[in-house]
Amino acid sequence: MRAGDAQAAIPVFQSYLKHCDSPQSPPLPNCAERRFGLGKMLLRQARYAEAESAFLPSHEQKLQTETGHFAPPAKVAEELARLYQQWGKPEQARKWEAAAK
Repeated sequence: MRAGDAQAAIPVFQSYLKHCDSPQSPPLPNCAERRFGLGKMLLRQARYAEAESAFLPSHEQKLQTETGHFAPPAKVAEELARLYQQWGKPEQARKWEAAAK
């Protein structure tokens, strides 16, 4: 991800998230952060619906758990606004811009 290789990063995030989606796994800050990273990589590839499917639960999880040194919910809201702007959904973009403030 840091090297900018979204194509290589996406399967790594998806593999990691399989552990987070276990019914026995409590909501953990690192799982929310990995969903956020996956969403950013999917957005970079203009895979909007998939990015939305990663960002929305990441935001919800970040609202419910301590984010610590991870990105706060407002950062996810900023990315959701960017997603909806690029996707051509201005009303949703405005909603998330307001949530980011």
